[in-house]
Amino acid sequence: MKTFWNPEIVRRPLCWSIAGFDGGGGAGVLADLDTFSRLKASGRAALTAVTAQGPSGVRHLEPVATGNLLHQLDCLLEQGIPQAVKIGMLARAELVEALAGWLQRNLPSDIPRVLDPVLQASAGGRLLEKSALDTLRRRLIPLVSVITPTLTEARALLGVKTPPQDRTRLARQLLDLGCPAAVITGGDGRGPVQDVLAQEDRVRVFSGPRLPLSAHGTGCRFSSALAVGLGRGFPLSLAVRRAGAFVRAYLLGQYYSRTRSQ
Repeated sequence: MKTFWNPEIVRRPLCWSIAGFDGGGGAGVLADLDTFSRLKASGRAALTAVTAQGPSGVRHLEPVATGNLLHQLDCLLEQGIPQAVKIGMLARAELVEALAGWLQRNLPSDIPRVLDPVLQASAGGRLLEKSALDTLRRRLIPLVSVITPTLTEARALLGVKTPPQDRTRLARQLLDLGCPAAVITGGDGRGPVQDVLAQEDRVRVFSGPRLPLSAHGTGCRFSSALAVGLGRGFPLSLAVRRAGAFVRAYLLGQYYSRTRSQ
């Protein structure tokens, strides 16, 4: 698979994934670590939950204890401060609250933090308790650099039923939650894929072809690729563009791998 950053030119950033465990590797920390590796970044992870899931949906979810997550994060920090952090599934309000407090106490605010506000699996199954949504909005979103919801997740975060054609307005509204940037990813729409990036001074739309392919966990891979780009010091707009290109290349790679094995 093509690499989008030349490791001989740009340093190898240390990136963390704080997310759930999917044993199939399609989503969660295993997908994040695989993305870090493909993009020549060093990866480490802290687990928020263990799931039994696959392309057919989530069968079981068991969050880790709050103290367990905090100990994991303390151990990661002992091994070095990361250049970027990707945050995924958090499962319940107590974990959201604990993570927010830990970030405030332990990591410099200028370290890029990418939040993929995972509310449910693409194949079905809720991954964040409804009662935790307000805690996510109030405590964690104001602490991150950029959030990367799907259109459905963006609507849930804002509590609105905006039509699909209003992605740009919805992306602007996400900034009112306290984050400096938001990307509504375009994987769940029709027609060309359009990732809509909103910042205080402008909104940009990054378009790409919609492939007749699907894979479990592409949102995880987009956000972790975005974290790698930001960890390398790329401007946000460039990191968003390259994250979208990475996901398309990943899907094509999965397709050709399956056809060769048949």
